[in-house]
Amino acid sequence: MVTCGSRLAAGLAAGLALGGVASTAPAADQNGVVNTGRCFERAPAEAAGSRDPHVVRLIFRRQRLGHVLTGAFGYEVGFHSNKAAEAKLALFVEGRLARRFDPGGRGPVFISGGSNTVTCPGRGGITAQFSRKEKRVLRQRRKVEFRVRLSATSLETGKTVVERGRVTVRRSYE
Repeated sequence: MVTCGSRLAAGLAAGLALGGVASTAPAADQNGVVNTGRCFERAPAEAAGSRDPHVVRLIFRRQRLGHVLTGAFGYEVGFHSNKAAEAKLALFVEGRLARRFDPGGRGPVFISGGSNTVTCPGRGGITAQFSRKEKRVLRQRRKVEFRVRLSATSLETGKTVVERGRVTVRRSYE
């Protein structure tokens, strides 16, 4: 009986016997991406800083209001950053719903937030969890419109980029 490991060893031995050279280059993963090392290791600093500016993009997935308010699930916001960054999320509500949280308040009222650090350029996600009072107020609604603010601070340069958006979460997909 030949095992997978012995077949691999036999194949390597045959390749070397035919004059092949064993490569120490990093192998590509299943998506064809080669990772040569840890991406969060600091690269040598360039003379005038990085050439490309720090860009952040919000990614909204469809989520139902009932699921968002259940247990510790919360509302999840995805984001994409072209640099390693520390991101902070803030959710706000406006209008009559905002008065339920802050009776004398004006303008948008902060209701929830969260933070996450991405050590490599790419995607990350932040879940904003709600308190019991917030869940009780939002549970009575058919739909809720959130104003979303994502502040991402680059770990390399320390500069902050703010991205804003609006999203409506409904009881059911329509």
